[in-house]
Amino acid sequence: MKKVRLQTYIAVIVLCTLTFVSCETKKYEHPIVSVGDKVLTTEEVALIIPPGVNTKEDSIIIADDYVRRWVHRQVMLQKAQMNLTEEEIDINNAIEEYRASLLVERYQRKVIEQKFKPNITQEDIETYYNETQEKFPLNENIMKGMFAIIPKSIKDIKVFRSLIQKDIENNYSEIEQYLFKKSPKSILSFDKWITVSSVNQYIPSNIPFNELQALRQHKIVEMQDDKNYYFFLAVDHRLTDDKAPIEFVNDKIYSILLNKKKIEFIKKLDTDIFKEASENNQIKYYNK
Repeated sequence: MKKVRLQTYIAVIVLCTLTFVSCETKKYEHPIVSVGDKVLTTEEVALIIPPGVNTKEDSIIIADDYVRRWVHRQVMLQKAQMNLTEEEIDINNAIEEYRASLLVERYQRKVIEQKFKPNITQEDIETYYNETQEKFPLNENIMKGMFAIIPKSIKDIKVFRSLIQKDIENNYSEIEQYLFKKSPKSILSFDKWITVSSVNQYIPSNIPFNELQALRQHKIVEMQDDKNYYFFLAVDHRLTDDKAPIEFVNDKIYSILLNKKKIEFIKKLDTDIFKEASENNQIKYYNK
């Protein structure tokens, strides 16, 4: 098919859509392209252009893309039909099986939304964790602590050094306020486990940083470059391949238990429905 001819027909489509003239009324049944005995017309393509498209250029782009995808799909489809047996082409059973599966899945989802009320307690999570700790090895180092970047343009850096050298727990609110005002990036996570990678991504690669040493010494590590000071403190840590603390995998275990309960709920739903159908004589077996 020549490019000029395709653009001519697409121009007709654009004219129909932009001027709100009904292509059906005007009988624009001109073929754009055919593959075997399948023909794509201007009227069909005009229908796929969204009403909100009001420029000729946008309409041509949409129409041109649709035509190309239609040609590709028809070529592949006809190739498949030529090379498959009648038995392979007969997909009615597969379609019916898919339809049945889709309907059952939608029904199950609807019942779950209406009736599934899982009661997963922290005790359930702890019990599962204690029974399956070996399933939760860490795949990276984690820590509790602090990280902060302080620009060298800040004149009262000594105030921050003083705050973090003392009892951090008692100075927490002052440290938080200081960082909120003067740090472009800070992380305060003394009660929650975080990955070390989420912290050291902010330490420039040209600054020497021994991650293991910094984690193990549990002291303030101060680094600097031409623009900033970098402060790193790990008050607790776990290393790769250690067993993950329960707090770190709490949400993951909750999801596991939730999925288990959902599977149990669906199994019971299926059992109850089958039992109800049996009791109501909906199921009949015929002997030969």
